[in-house]
Amino acid sequence: MKKVHLFIEVAGGDINVINVMARRQPSTKRLKLFFPSLKRKMACVSQLVIIQLAQRDEIRWRYLKAGPFQPKLSKYLGTEVRDQHRRFQYAWYKQFSWLEYSLSKDKAYCFSCFIIETRSSYALVNEGFNNWKRFNNGEKCVFLVHVESVASSHNNCGCAFRGHDESPQSLNQGNFIEMLQMMAALNEDIAKVVLDNVPQNSKYTNPQIQKEILNILANKVRTMIREEIGYASFCILVDEAQDESKREQMAIVLRFVNRKGILIEHFFDRQFELSNILTKYNLHVHMMHGQGYDGASNMQGVWNGLQELFLKDCPYAYYVHCFAYRLQLALVAVAKEMPCIWQFFSHLTFVVNLVVSSPKRISELQYAQRDEIAIMLASGERQSGRGANQMSSLQRAGATRWSSHYDSARSLLEMYGASCKVLENLSKNGAFDSIRGETSGVYVAITTFEFIFVFHLIDKIMGITNVLCQALQHKSLDILNALRLISTMKTLLSKLRKDGWDTFFERVKLFCGQHDIDILDMGGCYRVRHSCQRQDPITVEHHYHFDVFNEVIDFQLMELNSIFNEKSIELLTLSSALDPMLTLPASTTSTERAFSAMKLVKTTLRNKTDDEFLADCMVLYIKRELVEKVNLDSVIDDFYSLKSRRAQLQ
Repeated sequence: MKKVHLFIEVAGGDINVINVMARRQPSTKRLKLFFPSLKRKMACVSQLVIIQLAQRDEIRWRYLKAGPFQPKLSKYLGTEVRDQHRRFQYAWYKQFSWLEYSLSKDKAYCFSCFIIETRSSYALVNEGFNNWKRFNNGEKCVFLVHVESVASSHNNCGCAFRGHDESPQSLNQGNFIEMLQMMAALNEDIAKVVLDNVPQNSKYTNPQIQKEILNILANKVRTMIREEIGYASFCILVDEAQDESKREQMAIVLRFVNRKGILIEHFFDRQFELSNILTKYNLHVHMMHGQGYDGASNMQGVWNGLQELFLKDCPYAYYVHCFAYRLQLALVAVAKEMPCIWQFFSHLTFVVNLVVSSPKRISELQYAQRDEIAIMLASGERQSGRGANQMSSLQRAGATRWSSHYDSARSLLEMYGASCKVLENLSKNGAFDSIRGETSGVYVAITTFEFIFVFHLIDKIMGITNVLCQALQHKSLDILNALRLISTMKTLLSKLRKDGWDTFFERVKLFCGQHDIDILDMGGCYRVRHSCQRQDPITVEHHYHFDVFNEVIDFQLMELNSIFNEKSIELLTLSSALDPMLTLPASTTSTERAFSAMKLVKTTLRNKTDDEFLADCMVLYIKRELVEKVNLDSVIDDFYSLKSRRAQLQ
């Protein structure tokens, strides 16, 4: 049987069988394999599929040993985009070591994701990426998005160490042991020193040893954070939340300005003994120049709260109530005190819950949305484009994040027509009388002029306040910039009240016309429903302009001025000239991010994780960029210093 020498060029799953005699490409890395019974000219798609199925493991193994395919060319291929020639850059290899380039397709791929046979839909994994303009695009850079995505193999997703059954007979011995077995299968040197082949039966796979090693790593990360703070002043951010096992957990974040003048926030620990933590890592209270809490009475109370205890030891440890939380209080106050706003959110919540609680209704909503988009595209009301006109669903509002209420309202506004079709159908063909009755009532309510008017007013006001909500999520936001944003938000609301009526009302009438909603006679006499008292006659336009539009904005401004009063803003603005004021937090959103990470670390299947182990896992998961800088030799030394071991790690 004659053997034919073929070269396999592999780049991100792009496996090309190349005839040796016909190779005319620049000198690059090739994997030389031997396949019997293949003719020289059989390098076609059908044979490529056979090779992928029959020799896939061998190809991937040799590919892993060779590393990413990163050819260095004096000039890469490129594309012309509006008189601009864009092409792949060799310097990108240094920034993204996992990146590789296909010469034949002029596309970039992800080496890591190809190795693990990911089923991700990203272009870097499957068809390849060559939209070079999207590289230098800030946070939207396609390579950064790929690395930071939850679905990406680059993201350390906080996987569990242990399995339900770690016995040798188990088909799934847990992530840690299964990974050891995989590495042993890939490398003979590793196979000689792990699991059953270790000397003196020193496997070091016991859960207690895992905790000891993780504790050493976590302490080294905390030490790195402490060294980065140095002698600079710092601020503490503290918040509480329930974990999966309904236990109260505390998140401690340190905020400081590093030696380069950059504002930094680091998650540090989750223990309740805050004073012990500060003492253990030599963080002096007299260097604390700021405190930020979520507003809980035991945290920020004047007499018994944590802030008062620190102020006794350090009068410069100023307390700043989280701006994001204060803004939410102002927005919630309007929703509670204004009946028309309360009714709007009540109807919004009912509609969203009714639709998203049923997969059948979600499908019906998306079908209606697709038909509506097709009609609007045909009439020119919508523009087609990449990423536009995507199918979506209504969004539920979160209990603690006010910006999610805006997202929920926007989702209904964008799918209003499709949502009305679903509600109308459900009111006629619902399975139960109660569902038909409730749906019919809310359908009538959301198809009135009053609901549409309030809907657009909420959308306009929350669109302004949402800019501040999003800005307060940034770690680098300081007090001065936060105060400027608050002043800008007040100015925009005042301008909307003064000059925005005509434009706003035209928008409402246009929306009503598009969805066949009757517009009231604005010159007619307005009558108050369910009122026996005589009132001065006013027109319908006067009611909506002054009793709704102006009154809602006035109440919103009043709440904002009460919470963010001018005297406190002026004082903080003048004080911001002092360097220590840079550490004062505008919000405590970093602690919320820590709790989001906690949900990934302590899950329903891992709800018995003890507190100390949870703290170490959270530090290592959240501060992954610092873990990569830890010297593993020092970890081994510390591991052996704890007590005598059977065998020495290499």
